[in-house]
Amino acid sequence: MNYMLKECYSLKSLDLSNFNTNNLEEMNYMFSSCSKLTSINLPRFKANKLSQLREAFKDCVSLISLDLSNLNTSKINIMDNLFSGCSSLISINLSNFNTERVINMNNIFYGCSSLISLDLSNFNTENVRYINNMFSGCTSLTSLNLSNFNTENVGNIDSLFYGCSSLISIDLSNFNTKNVRNINNMFYGCSSLISIDLSNFNTENLEIMTNMFYGCSSLISINLSSFNTSKLNITDGLFFGCSSLTSLNLSNFNTLRVSNMNNMFNGCSSLTSIDLSNFKFNNPISLVNYMFYDCSKLTYIDISYFTFPSNFTSKLFDKNIPSKGIIVVNDENVENKIRSQIPNWEIKYKS
Repeated sequence: MNYMLKECYSLKSLDLSNFNTNNLEEMNYMFSSCSKLTSINLPRFKANKLSQLREAFKDCVSLISLDLSNLNTSKINIMDNLFSGCSSLISINLSNFNTERVINMNNIFYGCSSLISLDLSNFNTENVRYINNMFSGCTSLTSLNLSNFNTENVGNIDSLFYGCSSLISIDLSNFNTKNVRNINNMFYGCSSLISIDLSNFNTENLEIMTNMFYGCSSLISINLSSFNTSKLNITDGLFFGCSSLTSLNLSNFNTLRVSNMNNMFNGCSSLTSIDLSNFKFNNPISLVNYMFYDCSKLTYIDISYFTFPSNFTSKLFDKNIPSKGIIVVNDENVENKIRSQIPNWEIKYKS
């Protein structure tokens, strides 16, 4: 039944209660882009042989509720984009979903902007490898309990909670991130998130943290003391727009491999000091553009192990930096590169 009703744009309701689905194996794109469909009656959809549900309800933008409690999902291994773009969906009953064989959960709830709550307590994710953008754009979700999620096989959690602007709390206490290499945009735009506990995160294989907390404007504190960043190479935009952060301890960060730190603290307008005295690099770093832009309360910075290449042109500071402050640098070469950007600051050399 792949593509069976795809792009039936004028279809408003559908009763499939008499369908015999005993031999149904795939429902990929079945109702995809049925943009006027407000309800679907699937009471007898058991489909005991069903193995794929890719994009089955994608872009059903008028669908308000959906009950899939009778669906037999025990053999399903792919369900990416299942409800992607279902922007009117208020409730989904997934209480009987058996996900023990599922490998791909990318974008399942992407753009489900009307979902207020989501119960995934029965989800078995032991075989899941892909969860990119899983909750991206769920702008009405206020809390999410993923304490039952087994993520030991997941290698990429890019944009997992991207744009979840109403999310106040997330329980990630059981997340196993030992194989994760990419956490780009993970909490991008989670502007209501006040605190988050990532103390259990194993980041020994982590390589990219681009925009991880971008726009988390309500975050008061972030504890990254357990982060192992020995393989990290990109941190651009990491704390961009974290305007409520008053302190930040990055003393455990290993930055030897890092080559891009553009916008790392851009918009951290409540930070008064940043100590990066442990930040050391294998090579001179040039990609530090806008690193301290809009840091309007920042009066102390220690970049005492930073070295810049001879062709260094990055602009670290803008007009919003306080007129006076103290910065600790490596040597005269670093001073000469930044002096014009902070002409009235006191520049000290590391002892």
